[in-house]
Amino acid sequence: MALPNLTPEQRQAALAKAAEARQARTKLLNDIKSGKETIPTVLARAKEDAVVGKTKVAQLIRALPGYGPAKVTAVLDEAGIPAERRELWSSRLDEAEASQPSTFADKNGWVVAALQGALSAITNTFGPKDDSVSEAFRADHLRLALEAAVRGGNDTDTVAAIAGGLLGAVYGASAVPARWRLMLHGWPGLNTRGLIALADNIVDKGRPDGFDYTYGGYPEARQLVQHPYDDELWIGGAG
Repeated sequence: MALPNLTPEQRQAALAKAAEARQARTKLLNDIKSGKETIPTVLARAKEDAVVGKTKVAQLIRALPGYGPAKVTAVLDEAGIPAERRELWSSRLDEAEASQPSTFADKNGWVVAALQGALSAITNTFGPKDDSVSEAFRADHLRLALEAAVRGGNDTDTVAAIAGGLLGAVYGASAVPARWRLMLHGWPGLNTRGLIALADNIVDKGRPDGFDYTYGGYPEARQLVQHPYDDELWIGGAG
């Protein structure tokens, strides 16, 4: 069932909230430009500070001396992207952040509205803080946002696919609930593991993967195994 559309009052309140966030973001970027803030200190509080968490890294970099608007504009001009198109896309993204996914349901079969619906689902849902005792984790943002994307109505598979791709890049595949992964299937008869193997083959361009995913004796020997793609990660069991 689709979420109801916002009333004019609710929409106005959402737009006001988005305006406040933009003002806070502007102050943040000005503080970086003036030297009051540094990129490392800003990123360190990204998990707790909603303004920082929703600020694009590219915006932070552009705020640094030597990477300001003039240089960025020159690059965009060289790429042949007109200023009016940049303004158009900026307004579309602002609208998405200030709206609910259902706002775009009538047109989300169109790629722009589908992107807006996905961004709306992402920015209007928030995962809890990591708390292992209550089994709540920041990565729950992926599940909550995908549920919001689907409840937006109409072409929900496209909207959720876009949102899932973006959030998956942030939180990783393990953020997808196990019960969802167990139901996952694809053509021709592929289950979750088969789809993962297919994705790996695409990324690896068909090159064979020499890593032994049975972990060579684990768990019987409680053997520590270095992760094939992360030198600082070891996989093993308690003896």
